[in-house]
Amino acid sequence: MGAAKKILVRATATTLNGGNTNIKIYDFYKLDVKLGAIAKMRLTL
Repeated sequence: MGAAKKILVRATATTLNGGNTNIKIYDFYKLDVKLGAIAKMRLTL
């Protein structure tokens, strides 16, 4: 298996009033991201 060149990230966001209130997103806002992985490995010792 080779190295991946891309990764797909799916995200959701929740806004005020059930999504009915408009919000502004500025370029100086920060976003924290946590990633995990589930893998199956086969080792020969």
